[in-house]
Amino acid sequence: MRSLLRLLLLCATTSSADAHGALLSPMTRRGNTGYENDPVRFDSEAWVCRHATPNANVPLHAVTAGTNMPIQWDFSAAHVGDCAVFISYDVALPLAQQQYFKIANLPKCREQNRMDVDIAMPAWLPAGQAILRWDWYALHQGPNSPEYYSQCVDLTITSTSSTTVESIVKYPIIGIYPPAGAGAYRNAFGNGKNIGEPGFIMTGPACADATSTDNNCPLSANNGNGGDITGGGGGGTASPPPPQDGGGGGGGGGGTEPGPPACVAVVYTVGQGETLSDIAAKHSEHAIDWQQICDENGLVDCDAIFVGQPLTIPCDDNLQTAAPSGQGTGGGGGGGGGAGMAVGVSFALLASGAMIAFAIYKRRGEEAVPPPPPGRPMYAAKDEISTTSVALGETNA
Repeated sequence: MRSLLRLLLLCATTSSADAHGALLSPMTRRGNTGYENDPVRFDSEAWVCRHATPNANVPLHAVTAGTNMPIQWDFSAAHVGDCAVFISYDVALPLAQQQYFKIANLPKCREQNRMDVDIAMPAWLPAGQAILRWDWYALHQGPNSPEYYSQCVDLTITSTSSTTVESIVKYPIIGIYPPAGAGAYRNAFGNGKNIGEPGFIMTGPACADATSTDNNCPLSANNGNGGDITGGGGGGTASPPPPQDGGGGGGGGGGTEPGPPACVAVVYTVGQGETLSDIAAKHSEHAIDWQQICDENGLVDCDAIFVGQPLTIPCDDNLQTAAPSGQGTGGGGGGGGGAGMAVGVSFALLASGAMIAFAIYKRRGEEAVPPPPPGRPMYAAKDEISTTSVALGETNA
């Protein structure tokens, strides 16, 4: 009997640590090494891409507009749900500012699990460096509680198309999908189980060419945020340029203050009932998962954490790190921006010294606030196996 219990416990632990899914090919920004199958927090930067910047060790994946590109995903927990593919040319912008457009719907994508699936790369795609974004909303917990997954691949697109990026209808990923509980996802165990049934809907925006018959685009043709590329591009607008500091005369000669770092490792205190997955989700801006937290802290058992335990939350290797103190972040220019900034600073120091001093005092006070006191030590086991899928009959959906 004890042997049976040990076997069941081992199976449970293995299942909880090897669950959900991820894009497998083309090679993603993670470099296809390590575990990266956990869900991400909805409408976070991790929902845009799990990694903020390209991986220098992963070459750009070369594709040609008008040809098929095979992709493959690996669902270690093959939940019901739907996938989609997006493209962005905003390779130099932060995740939250990147503008995307959809090129493919992949309904019931667990049915193609671990199979090569051809994506028709539209012939109208402009040439250049781009980001391919793959996402999956899993519906095993019902239509009001989807789980969200995403992955990005860096591309170089060869094309002879005259279509411009500015003519394509685009949008940020954050805010383009409806939130959980909005009644906008299908019931994969009811009348939305099969394509063609009255309740089957493909959630998310229309394809950029809403009239396309490729890549299951008709399933979302009436969802909005699409266009007619062959008829003029759908009236899309160019992505706004990032805000610039200073006025006329260029970039200000390099500046004297470093810009804020994209990510800084922090120490987090485990709260009651929390798992490493919960903690990773709370720190989505670090673009890491529970396995990376476990490895960073040298935990012998990733499932055994306790209330009050301090854990270092690292930054993903691909995130930008803080610039050394005093290192300029500007880039030359005619110096007008730098001069304008100097005048403004001088005026502020002369006219508002008291306010600046108060602000510095307040900031230091805030930084000195200690974390909330931990509760009584108790073990907070990592995600337990959910029985929801079995209860809902997922194996038959």
